[in-house]
Amino acid sequence: MAELTADERTRLEAAFVKVLASSDTVDAEAPTLGVAGVGNPKDLFCKNWDTVKAVLDFLSGVVPIWLRPIIAVLIRLGDAAHATLCR
Repeated sequence: MAELTADERTRLEAAFVKVLASSDTVDAEAPTLGVAGVGNPKDLFCKNWDTVKAVLDFLSGVVPIWLRPIIAVLIRLGDAAHATLCR
């Protein structure tokens, strides 16, 4: 599996933030997932990101080295999404 370079990770993160910031649906109410008790996916993400991030941080210390950059990108993207969506 090919690893992303630092430049590729930075460009991916910037593109993700740009899409979130320019989306007309960022502040719109998201539909429910159709699963009892789940509700709005945006609210679910905002409420649980800190826990998910902690789990990803933990996993980054126990997974093979080649997975660690992927987890780091997921955390950075999640932080960017959280900063944009959960104001």
